[in-house]
Amino acid sequence: MDSENFGDMLPIEESINASFNDLVAIFDTNDIDKVIANAEAKSEKSLYHSGMRAKMSMLKAALTLDPKDMAVAKKSTQKCLKLCNKLRKKKFKKLTNMLTKKNYGDLYSDLELHAELTYAMVTGCKSVLALLKCTNMKRLAKIAYHIGICVNIIAKCRDIFEKRTAWESPVSKANFEAAIRLERGIRNLIVSFLPPKLLKIVNFLGFKGVRDVAFTELNAVVYELPGIYSMIGELAMIFYWLYIEMHGCLGPANVAAMQKLVDAKTSKYPNSVLYKVAKNKLIQINGDVKTSNDGYKSIIDKEFELFHKIGHWELMWTNAVLCEWDESIKYAKLLREKTLHSPAIVTFLEAIFRYTKGRMINDQKMLDEAAKLFETVPTLRIRYLGKTMTLEKAVIVQSQRFFKNGKMLVAPVLESLYNINYIYLLNGNEAIAQKWFDIVQNDLNVYAKDSGDREKYLTVLFYKGVILKHMKKYNEACECFNTIMNEEKSFQKDKSIVPQAHMEIGLIRMLEGQKDEAKNILELVIKNYSKYVNENIVHIKAYAALRALGVSTDKDAEVDGEDLENLDGIDESSEEEDDDDDLDD
Repeated sequence: MDSENFGDMLPIEESINASFNDLVAIFDTNDIDKVIANAEAKSEKSLYHSGMRAKMSMLKAALTLDPKDMAVAKKSTQKCLKLCNKLRKKKFKKLTNMLTKKNYGDLYSDLELHAELTYAMVTGCKSVLALLKCTNMKRLAKIAYHIGICVNIIAKCRDIFEKRTAWESPVSKANFEAAIRLERGIRNLIVSFLPPKLLKIVNFLGFKGVRDVAFTELNAVVYELPGIYSMIGELAMIFYWLYIEMHGCLGPANVAAMQKLVDAKTSKYPNSVLYKVAKNKLIQINGDVKTSNDGYKSIIDKEFELFHKIGHWELMWTNAVLCEWDESIKYAKLLREKTLHSPAIVTFLEAIFRYTKGRMINDQKMLDEAAKLFETVPTLRIRYLGKTMTLEKAVIVQSQRFFKNGKMLVAPVLESLYNINYIYLLNGNEAIAQKWFDIVQNDLNVYAKDSGDREKYLTVLFYKGVILKHMKKYNEACECFNTIMNEEKSFQKDKSIVPQAHMEIGLIRMLEGQKDEAKNILELVIKNYSKYVNENIVHIKAYAALRALGVSTDKDAEVDGEDLENLDGIDESSEEEDDDDDLDD
């Protein structure tokens, strides 16, 4: 490294250690703005502070989607990439490398390697943030290009790490290893998790994913390696097991390991709101919904407003599970008034809670308020990658159906609880499950009298079957699902119910230990049904069940990186000229 130009840069080990100590402060203060400000003060002379400032600014922008936060994220990202480009190895050295035939793993200084790594990580984070604002194919192509740069640089960094014979510092080596393992783990986990139908952008980029590789890498980062990336890995693992598996798949998994990890972290960082959220999620998953609600209320009362949405979101859903409609309406309204992420979904949720309460107590004013909200839902559509996401599409269809059906919906709260799997909380909660069973039985008695619309009755019968499954009354549940299968032609409006019923039979067979039959049913569900609203949800759940049955959902192959000198990406001048419109509105 040219000491004349970069002699004032903080040595890489000192930069890593100092930035880690500054980042840890967030677990004591929960003040993301303070962490960003501290990083900014040191970002001119510390590579890791510059990277931390960029990543934390982008995290805040992703959480708020506020234009001011987006502008700050854009500025900090540009400055970080500019610094990285100054520190990265220069192109002209490539010719020397080719002539000398040296082990290229030792041709880079530690600072140069960490500059490459930081460049890749910040570019990757920027691309993920840009996806939240991407509405057309032109932007998608640009984002895909950036993601390709990120993955290729890290692949080459991994190759260099394996060949490198000497490091200037063990701290430098350990953090470099943690970063490349973290990226590889998260990438493999995402790709192996998603069903093929949802992998169009991934297939376009040529990425593959192997689940065993994902957890080998992530476990190494979390349990064997120190530093910033280990901390990020811990949070990624907690989020995956407590939220993605819980609400995107079949229910909680790996709970004991997460309990041990979260207990250790809450003991070490008792003030951390992130670990308080995780602790309360574990309490909720373990069946004590009311205690977890008290914990989320405490977060709202005591913590920064940035974290309130998490509490509002959880309390909205858990109160719906408990049939506490006033509380559900309260938190849904708070979300609707403050969220920018999916206003259509939260508006729909407030509407169905008002609609359900209005019907139960025969309150016309409440029903009129619900109707006004349903009317606005289609106007709040947000397109990601040029398309409406599945859950948003579902609420728009339901809102339109509300008016087509004469201002009436069939079991809308149960449908939402089912789609996002908060209905799992009926497990082990007999009183709550019985309350819902009584509600659906009453609806069935009403719809049984309507011989002209069999679909309403069968729709409620599906949710009766789901409740019976969670009450572990598998034979009775299957009777409900088989009735639906036998009357498939009755469904003219909601085409999702039949494939969902078929899948539920497969899930019950899995719970009963009939693995071969379960596997055959789940594969038929994926193969035989298409073009229905909840298709993506069904595929994700079916693939999760197949994984649980030992069926691989891997997409085999690894990414080989090009020479780092060929992976310039976007230098500081082009960043300024381009103005990085992917972070703009």
